[in-house]
Amino acid sequence: MMSLTSHLPRLLAFSFAGADLLLEMDRTAVVRFAAGAAESLTGQRETQLIGQSFEDLIAPEDRAFVRGLISGLGGGERIGPLTVRLAVSESERCQATLGLCCLPDSESLVHCTLSMRGVQTPAVPVGPRDPESQLLQGTAFPRAVDRALRQARELDQPVSMTLLDLEGLGQLRARLTEGGGRALLDRISGFLRARAVDGQTVARLSEERFGLVHRSSLVAQDLTRRLADTLRKADPNGEGLPVRGAVLSLQDRDLESADMIRAIAYATDRFASSGHIPGEDLPSVIESSVRETLQRMEDFRQVLAQRRFRFLYQPIVRLADRRPEHFELLVRFEEGGPLKRNWISRRTSD
Repeated sequence: MMSLTSHLPRLLAFSFAGADLLLEMDRTAVVRFAAGAAESLTGQRETQLIGQSFEDLIAPEDRAFVRGLISGLGGGERIGPLTVRLAVSESERCQATLGLCCLPDSESLVHCTLSMRGVQTPAVPVGPRDPESQLLQGTAFPRAVDRALRQARELDQPVSMTLLDLEGLGQLRARLTEGGGRALLDRISGFLRARAVDGQTVARLSEERFGLVHRSSLVAQDLTRRLADTLRKADPNGEGLPVRGAVLSLQDRDLESADMIRAIAYATDRFASSGHIPGEDLPSVIESSVRETLQRMEDFRQVLAQRRFRFLYQPIVRLADRRPEHFELLVRFEEGGPLKRNWISRRTSD
């Protein structure tokens, strides 16, 4: 039987947690020790958890996230509380609050706490996710930011949005094995979700660009430095990648929700395509958006005035009698013009 002294690191981890269940895992996420309300949370006794992979307890949709958290956890670091979904059965899910820590003198072990208390359930679905990273898609990010900001204001919690450019990430992942490239993306996704204000408001805006909403106390330089360290360690050449971060303040309380969503959508769209934010705060982003819209309208007016387009007519016939069913008019603009699409007009024949 182990002495109380031999359990001291575990008891220390548990004492700070206020959790329902404490698990101790090795770096491969295999459970080595369990104490607490195991059966009510997992449907299994403590002894049954020993030797299992912790990932088996997590719902499939959150496994990559948790895997990234564990693999990226350093000695003396603590992550959480974060909300995760547990796989009670193949069809049943329950939400729990997850905490992770790695004691400085036990870096080969990870202590995990699970609790049913303090679970923050999103009021509405967070939106479609990127299938590879399981982060939000860029199109879902603006509304998720607006929702997270409203929740933060209710708690009087200052938050900011940081957009990150990991230039060359695709090339780095291509230099790794398939499993290594997937594991690197898992670590990046887990790292960002762990620092998001609600563990959810993180998006993959493009292959190499990401965005998240976090507490304003989180320093963007620390975020980029930690990510750069992760990329350097993953690079077989030991070079890593440059990581650039751009912070957008979300403190303007005079903006309507619809205006904020439009501003964030504009900013993230521009960042995804160019790596730059068109402003330092939401009002300046809106101003930039208005200027660009007016410029595009003026460019379009010039195209019409200079007739830099041509019409193409096409009858659409019925196969039964070869008679025209309707006519289509295609307006084709010159290359390099202000419009990215051709226009089609349809007129039903008499």
